[in-house]
Amino acid sequence: AGITTLGGAISGVSSLTTNAAGSTSIGANITTSATQTFNDAVNLASASTLATTNSAVSFVSTVNGANALSIAAGSGAVNFPGAIGTSVALSSLSSSGSGAVSFASTVGDSSHRLGSVSITGATNLNGGAVYTSGNHAYTGLMTLGPISVLDTHTGFSNTLNCVAIKDAGCILDIHNASITTFDVSFSGVSRFTKNA
Repeated sequence: AGITTLGGAISGVSSLTTNAAGSTSIGANITTSATQTFNDAVNLASASTLATTNSAVSFVSTVNGANALSIAAGSGAVNFPGAIGTSVALSSLSSSGSGAVSFASTVGDSSHRLGSVSITGATNLNGGAVYTSGNHAYTGLMTLGPISVLDTHTGFSNTLNCVAIKDAGCILDIHNASITTFDVSFSGVSRFTKNA
């Protein structure tokens, strides 16, 4: 229980795991050779980069905080079972590795918009929606859940860039993106709508 504060840079350790009770405050970069697992709610106290050597980074609970979260996990998977930024929106969320990033809950909401989202590996969007006040960029294949919404906020000249989108019978709604670029054809999407 209580708050675990990771206020200084961490490196030279194999793995990092927090328990499920309480919360963890991250205020600096964390580098491990193996996995990082945050079982409790995470608050970003400052801009932070979480890096592993081709190993998974997992956030079992929620992630909030008005700062940038960058993940460099190489070929390791990045997992977000809990909601992201629905209490305090992140200024940005990025994953620079080749591993898949999986969202099982919402990423922001209409009142709490992340600044931007950028993912270079595959994206599994199972949480329904991603809300930002800025740009979306998905370099890898995006696999949709049943109904998926990508929303970039009314009145901004924002871009939404996707390389490939697929899944059988899924619905994709694009909201408020001034510039939308899809470099590869859709596969198996039952309905696509763009509301500018």
